[in-house]
Amino acid sequence: MLEIGDDDTGYEALAVRPDLCGKGFGTAMLQALLATPEAKQAKNISGGVDPENLASVRCHEKAGFLPQSDGPDYEGFVFYAR
Repeated sequence: MLEIGDDDTGYEALAVRPDLCGKGFGTAMLQALLATPEAKQAKNISGGVDPENLASVRCHEKAGFLPQSDGPDYEGFVFYAR
């Protein structure tokens, strides 16, 4: 999912079934999302990642996302952006 905010920031969210984690599906979905016209027009893209979900952390880092804080927010997420 990609939602574009009023400030032209894209907010992405991905979900992969637990039994499919670590098989490249998240990376494929994120790459497909980043290739959409909406994502290409966004000035930046951000998404919350559970820091304990190492597959999601790796997926975002491979796509050029960087953590925006040293630790999780009040909901337990670290936001990654590119």
